[in-house]
Amino acid sequence: GQTDSAYITNKKACQLFDVYGYEEHKYGFLNMQVGILLENKNYIEAKKISEIFENESGFFDKQGNISKGKEIYYYTKGQYYYSINKTDSALILYYKLLNHASDINLSENGYKGLMEVYNKLGKPDSVMKYAQLFANANDSACLISSAEEINRANALYNYNASRRQAEISKREAEKYKTTIAIGWLLAFAAICLICYIIIRFRRKTKQQFTELNNMYFDTLTK
Repeated sequence: GQTDSAYITNKKACQLFDVYGYEEHKYGFLNMQVGILLENKNYIEAKKISEIFENESGFFDKQGNISKGKEIYYYTKGQYYYSINKTDSALILYYKLLNHASDINLSENGYKGLMEVYNKLGKPDSVMKYAQLFANANDSACLISSAEEINRANALYNYNASRRQAEISKREAEKYKTTIAIGWLLAFAAICLICYIIIRFRRKTKQQFTELNNMYFDTLTK
């Protein structure tokens, strides 16, 4: 809810895109800036940012239609028109959102905008109609959101379980390495011991042979 901090951070991100030569990426941030400016009733600056977005982003065709996946901007621009009492222009944009029935979030925002405009125009029948549609869309959006949260939670659980298993496997592998290292060390020690015993035995045998040989020649001399 700290919109001022969000706005400052958003603008800083756009400046950094400019600095590092990624100007085209900054336009995706401008919709949020417009929304915050409208919330703060700074309509002049909101209009300025909107014009930059519409004229420089390359997201709009010649008929003024925004590219697929960015339609939520219609709601933001509709809010601007609603705020400066251009209700006809706001209605056009809110109805545009209803052309994307497959996206419940766009429909939800469209119904909300229409409800607000017709309330401002004093048309209770239309307000009731779109209020009910907004409520239904909001319920559906909440269900989808809840399902997505469950999926995210499940994915996180699976990730954590996999990570724990990986850590266990890593510890077992390290333990196995340690066991192998100790085994090699013991084997090396055993080989050294055997070599030592063999060398000592050969020295002792050679010494005994030398002594016997000396005794033989001594006896032979006598």
